[in-house]
Amino acid sequence: MRHRYFEKAGVSASKVHYLLDLVLHKESKVPEMPGDWPPHSPDRDDDPFLWAAIAGKAEYIISSDIRHMLKLKNIYGIPIGRPKDFFDWVKIAHPMS
Repeated sequence: MRHRYFEKAGVSASKVHYLLDLVLHKESKVPEMPGDWPPHSPDRDDDPFLWAAIAGKAEYIISSDIRHMLKLKNIYGIPIGRPKDFFDWVKIAHPMS
């Protein structure tokens, strides 16, 4: 398992666990996506994830979906990128000590 994190994202398992602890520590819930929310992705199945990111005030959306999500590049100013791109972004936006 540890090798997989490094292979896919270029980070150690301990850094992934640290990040997950930060993310999962917040105990806020996002309301369900309204049925009349307009499509933002060519794949409507992606829209609930985009809604959750927007409603939850995400700073970054991680995806490996090259056909739909990654083509969007961002939504409402929230960047969308691959796992490796995220770790490059977070090193700048939120440096770990």
